[in-house]
Amino acid sequence: MNIKIFKEKFQPLLEKALDQKFVEYSLYTQDEEILNIIHYVKAIIGGGKCIRPYMAYTLYETLGGESPDIILDLLVSLEIFHAFALVHDDVIDEGKIRHRVDTVHTFVSNSIQDNHRSVRNRVHYGHSQAILIGDLLFSWAIGRFHEFQQLPYHNAAWKIFYQMIDEVAVGQMIDVNVMTRDSIDADLIETKMRLKTAGYTFVRPMQIGVTLVGKGKELEQFCVDFGIALGLAFQTQDDILDIIADPNIIKKSVLSDIREHQHTFLTQYVLEQGNDKDIAVLQTYWGNEFFTDADQISIINLFERTGALSYARAKVQSYLEQARQITRAENNITEDTRIALNALITYIADRSY
Repeated sequence: MNIKIFKEKFQPLLEKALDQKFVEYSLYTQDEEILNIIHYVKAIIGGGKCIRPYMAYTLYETLGGESPDIILDLLVSLEIFHAFALVHDDVIDEGKIRHRVDTVHTFVSNSIQDNHRSVRNRVHYGHSQAILIGDLLFSWAIGRFHEFQQLPYHNAAWKIFYQMIDEVAVGQMIDVNVMTRDSIDADLIETKMRLKTAGYTFVRPMQIGVTLVGKGKELEQFCVDFGIALGLAFQTQDDILDIIADPNIIKKSVLSDIREHQHTFLTQYVLEQGNDKDIAVLQTYWGNEFFTDADQISIINLFERTGALSYARAKVQSYLEQARQITRAENNITEDTRIALNALITYIADRSY
């Protein structure tokens, strides 16, 4: 099952879970304004690729799991947790757009303004409500995972889920911290990517899938090796797309890494390989929140002429080839698993947003 077909199958379960949870929340309050804020989460959840539940389900199903429908229901918790992470991440990054709609804090802030309400700081109000929405999602994700304790190997899978939560938090702390630094080394950039993307998006979901099918120990290292290779490719590709993507097509704001003074392999290459003029141009934009998408051409030119884009693209191809080799060499997976993972590699190699 490829990722697009998976999402078509997964989406109805996710929407059903949302509807049921909204009924539960309405038992706490009938206040229309609060319920509208809670219901807006539906615009965020499931708007992406649903890649984390896909990774877990694919490993479980292709390795002979006997309860795929129940597992699919359990994996709704991964997408709920991802929504929590996105809502809080958008607050931290002060993002305006997520999946082509307003971020939660932007929606809340604008709603107050549209209602002509007297609020001392409507931006702070939007952030506050978004943090609380994230807290609701976090609680729900954990609770939903625990609803399936009757499954074999559930406790072992839960430990992986819990470890994933820790890693995401530490990765986000690094992400926030490095934005304050003038320079870091490539090792710290990769550590951030391993925790925040590779582990969270690929390694731990894969380990949850193989654990639930009873093959956690024999495939633990495979999940780590394959997941890190694919995750580093995925994040490096994301960093490239943040520079070059068409803002009318991509599902989030472009140039956010530059505005936020985020360190990537691209900026690292300019700092290490660029001349003084190139570095000065980078510093003009880097961390400057006031430039616009109209400056994208100049920024692209900077990364092209310095060779940073070619360097980053080569790293993506190298990581993808590592993932292919790891898949070819693994004897403890089925041919169906191999086919599914190779299809995913191709999908990631070809994606444009």
